[in-house]
This record gives sequence, C-alpha cells and structure tokens, in this order.
Amino acid sequence: MVNPEGQVEPSVIPPLDPALLHLSDEEHAFLRAAITEDEEVLNARIYDVQKR
Repeated sequence: MVNPEGQVEPSVIPPLDPALLHLSDEEHAFLRAAITEDEEVLNARIYDVQKR
C-alpha cells in the first residue's frame, strides 16, 4: 500500500520549544565552526531553520 505524503495544517503543529534542543559537543563545535561563534546568533539560526 502506498501512502502519499500530504501537507499538514500549520494550526496542528505545536510551537518550537528551545528547551528541547540538545546538541552533542561535536555537533555544537561543528555548527559554531560552520555558522558563527556567536551563541545567540547560532541559536537564532537553528530555530529559524527548524521553523521551515
């Protein structure tokens, strides 16, 4: 049986919870090297990408 993907209504998607973000030391180091050393900017970028 094939189940095609469909669009989800935005109203049923819960808001993002920043408290649920738990990066390993390796993941954190990679993102800091790839994006920015500024922790505030890094977190803002991560949350922005998650919203998409």
